[in-house]
Amino acid sequence: GVINLRGNIVPIIDIRFALSLPQQSKPEQIIIVKHGPILLGIIVDSVTEVASVPESNFLPLPSDSTGRTRYFKSMVQREGAAAGLLDIDHLFSAVKLA
Repeated sequence: GVINLRGNIVPIIDIRFALSLPQQSKPEQIIIVKHGPILLGIIVDSVTEVASVPESNFLPLPSDSTGRTRYFKSMVQREGAAAGLLDIDHLFSAVKLA
C-alpha cells in the first residue's frame, strides 16, 4: 500500500517474508525509513523505543545456518536485551527498491 506523509506518497512494505517471519493478521504500526533518495514505510509489530546507539555497542551476529540474519548488520546489546540492526542496503535490494 501507500500513505500520504506530509504531501509525499510513501510506499509501505511488509518485510516479514524477507525475515522468514509469519504474516501478521493486523499490522499496527509503520516506521518510516529514508535511505538516500528513497522514503519507505515498513510495517512493524510494535515500536518500544527509539534510541541512538554508538557503533562501539554493535556486536557481531550469531552464527545462523537458517539465513534468518542475512538482512541484519549486527546486534546491539542494551540493558539486558538484544536487538538486531537491519542492513537497509541489503533489504532494499531484496525488495527491488534500490
